[in-house]
Amino acid sequence: MHHSLDKLAAASIDPPNNQKRQMGVALVTAIFVVALATIAAVSMFDGVIIAMHRTNNLQGSEQAEWYALSAESWVCSLLQRESVSQRQRGYISLGDPWARSITGFPMDRGVADIKLEDLQGRFNINNLGALNPTPYMEQFQRLMGSIPDIQNSDAGTLAADIRDWIDFDSEPWAGVGAEDIYYMSLHPPYRASNRLMRSPSELLSVRGVTPQLYEAIHPYITTLPTTSAKVNINTAPLPVLESLSSESAAFTQFIAERSTNPASSVQQAVARGALPKDPTLNTFADVSSNYFQLKTMIAVDGVQIVLYSTIIWPINGSPTVLLHSLATD
Repeated sequence: MHHSLDKLAAASIDPPNNQKRQMGVALVTAIFVVALATIAAVSMFDGVIIAMHRTNNLQGSEQAEWYALSAESWVCSLLQRESVSQRQRGYISLGDPWARSITGFPMDRGVADIKLEDLQGRFNINNLGALNPTPYMEQFQRLMGSIPDIQNSDAGTLAADIRDWIDFDSEPWAGVGAEDIYYMSLHPPYRASNRLMRSPSELLSVRGVTPQLYEAIHPYITTLPTTSAKVNINTAPLPVLESLSSESAAFTQFIAERSTNPASSVQQAVARGALPKDPTLNTFADVSSNYFQLKTMIAVDGVQIVLYSTIIWPINGSPTVLLHSLATD
């Protein structure tokens, strides 16, 4: 009797091999189930985090865009106030309040950088679409010769190519331009626009314009909705000023002094020696401007957007936004 009880006790302490295997399988299964549950929980948690980040980014982008549009309206209201005291004098200069940039302007959960630039301080590419483009084509060639870092560029042919991209016909200008016949032979093929350019970046579609060439000329050109825009000598950089005439002039000295002593008229600038005595200047030069570009950078909760606004600000009218362009970083 005692011997049987001893065997039973031994069996309860040391179960048979089959039972041991069953207990091991159950343990492994339990560990596997726990591991799966942990993986599922971690995956769900990651999904929640990603969804939260996505929501925050969307909210930040939307808020940043509203901030940018509000800044745009604010700047237009400031320009409206300036119209009374400054626009009526007849000239625009870099010493005016509109030309003062705002950097690091604080706002709820973010900051803003605001800069207004006179687009008539640049050469208007759409002038090459004028009924008589020859004077503007010559001005463009002088501009190309004045811009640093431009090499081996046939400015005359490029001017004809741009003219053909803008004009309404399908005939190459002076037999050297590029029309549909050229562009349809490319891979992939496309057609010439045959309308005024809306953005300087359209130049990248024109024959002969490489990314390197575009980067070099981009700071000095614009695309205004007119074919007769004049250059404001009070705001134009040196290469654009040098495009106004083939004669020499004291442009460098004029640039140094114009923020405090701007030209009140082209004739006054000629009398000061800032511009040459060239009768063709009346075609290209002015001291006033109607077109401006507002660049508004907004950073909110790690989201950054840049709103570019083309504004027309007529002398006897209210500022009006013509075009929006939004970039997101």
